[in-house]
Order: sequence, then structure tokens, then C-alpha cells
Amino acid sequence: MIRTALRSISVIAGLVIVAMVIGIVLIGFSIPAAGEPPAEGADEVKLIDETLVIEDAVFAWEHVSVVGPGVPDTHIDRNAYLIENAEFRIYGLHLTWDDTVYTVCDVTIKFDNIGFVLEDITLKDGNPDVSRCEANCA
Repeated sequence: MIRTALRSISVIAGLVIVAMVIGIVLIGFSIPAAGEPPAEGADEVKLIDETLVIEDAVFAWEHVSVVGPGVPDTHIDRNAYLIENAEFRIYGLHLTWDDTVYTVCDVTIKFDNIGFVLEDITLKDGNPDVSRCEANCA
């Protein structure tokens, strides 16, 4: 049981970091490259040869419930993690969203003194109730 809880915590921490990196990259698309004006109605958005630095920040996830098939049943009262220094480099990524292609080439994301706090996180095995999502997307 303890091993399952530890595995769940490391899975959550990994998912949090991956979600943050993807969010940072997508935010980076709003930064125009030097010398290039943003294109109106562009079919392709490029982020090339950039360095994004995030430092001295704390990201908190509180009161979150995750339900899905195969997810272990566990609860995290409070855990905190610190990334003192880390660097991710994306050599090539293509993402299509609403008929727009986003291209990321040679982008470095640096983290310095970034904290993650997980509080009141519940994981449950089962099928999620998607009726609220379907109602909001209709």
C-alpha cells in the first residue's frame, strides 16, 4: 500500500511537471520571434531558438480529484517538491490545434527554485463522470 501511494505521488509530480512544460511552451507561442510581426489568421505559429526562464515561483494544486481506470485509490494530504535547477530542451515538436500548426524547434526551458505544492489530492479507480464536461462544451 505504501509502495502504491509513493508510485501515485511520483506519477502526479511527473504529470504536474509535464503539464507545466506544455503550458509554458503554449504560452511561449504568444511571444513573437525577434523581427517577426505576429501573423493575422496564421495557419502556422513558430517558436524557434528561444530560451524561457521560470524562477522563484510556487505552483499549487489544491482540492483536486482524479478519477480514471487503473488509477490507484489514494489521497495526498500535503506534499511539497522543489526544483532547484532544471533544464528541458525541445528539439522539435508539432502540435495542431483548431487547424493551426504550432511548431517548436530548439527551445530551452529553464527552472530555478520552483516549488510544487500538492494539497488535498484524491486519486480513485473508476470511470469519470464526464456529464459536466459535456454540458459545458455543448
